[in-house]
Amino acid sequence: MHEKIYDFLKNIKYITWVVTFRCNLNCSYCSNVYLSKLFKEINYGIKLEIVEKLSNLNIKEIGITGGEPFLCNQFTEIVKRLIDYGIRVGINTNGTLIKEQFVNLLAKEKDYIDIIISLDAPLEYINDVFRGRGTFKKVLRTLKLLKKHEIPFSIASVVTKTNLNYVDSLCDFAYNIGSKGIVLTDLIPVGRAKNLKDIILNKKDYERLFEIIIKKNIQYMFNGRNDFKVKTTIPFIVPYILKKYNKQLEQINTTRIKETFNLEKYCGMCISKIYMMPDGTILPCLYIPDPIGNILNTKLFIKKKIIYYRQVARESIGKCRFCKFQKICGGCPAMSYIYYMDLNHGDPRCWLFER
Repeated sequence: MHEKIYDFLKNIKYITWVVTFRCNLNCSYCSNVYLSKLFKEINYGIKLEIVEKLSNLNIKEIGITGGEPFLCNQFTEIVKRLIDYGIRVGINTNGTLIKEQFVNLLAKEKDYIDIIISLDAPLEYINDVFRGRGTFKKVLRTLKLLKKHEIPFSIASVVTKTNLNYVDSLCDFAYNIGSKGIVLTDLIPVGRAKNLKDIILNKKDYERLFEIIIKKNIQYMFNGRNDFKVKTTIPFIVPYILKKYNKQLEQINTTRIKETFNLEKYCGMCISKIYMMPDGTILPCLYIPDPIGNILNTKLFIKKKIIYYRQVARESIGKCRFCKFQKICGGCPAMSYIYYMDLNHGDPRCWLFER
């Protein structure tokens, strides 16, 4: 392995691995579906080779996603091998295919596995609008199964105009069913979601969502479940909190804000994290489909690209570079790429710019 590329990989602490593009659902806003047209599926043997490569690095945690990971051939064996190498495994799943066999593995290795299950509303008719008929019942059955076996899990939800009214009750649903927490993301307009721009959140929607997140965290803290956190992947929630509640931060509990929203730079692409396709191709981000190399062949790594994407992550882009909140937010470079096809415009969703 080339020494400098090896050093680059050694500094990466977290990898998101799209282990398969296969999926049993047909979610109308799936953003990852476009990747299946750009990269290849591979056989089980090569995936085990990828696991071996990963074991030689300094990876602390791997987030496995898809497609639906449980449709990956010999998925249980892949997870077992990663754990044997001391790598913590996070599994992002739609929650419809977890069987008793895998639950037994989870029960044995629950200290090394995080389960993140997709659910968009606490009501069947809202959740299944986008995820498909019957999905809610299957997910509910899985959540009860995991709770029965005392296997920790979290819930992840995509927030749109369609389900924004149900976010508050979804947080309570997650809280009451025994989830460790809930992560709220917004709709990324790529893949199938490209045709759903009319349900993407606007400024008022984001403000409302942020207020719900703040309110629910305070509520659960005073209820005595300080471990249950409502988080979001939307970076500019931190500037929102600091601008609106700066004088009341002590009342809100600054420590909890730091723990919940991680007051550090949002984007760590090519610095602390990278994204990997089923065939080992490495991307700087799931939404920037520009290969920087392949885990199976270090000669394919492109040093200039790695340096460039690191710089983008460190210094931010466009207007975000000059914002006073750059060091704790920085915006999302991928959103600039998605909306403008380049990285130099700043995060188009954010209205909180301040010099």
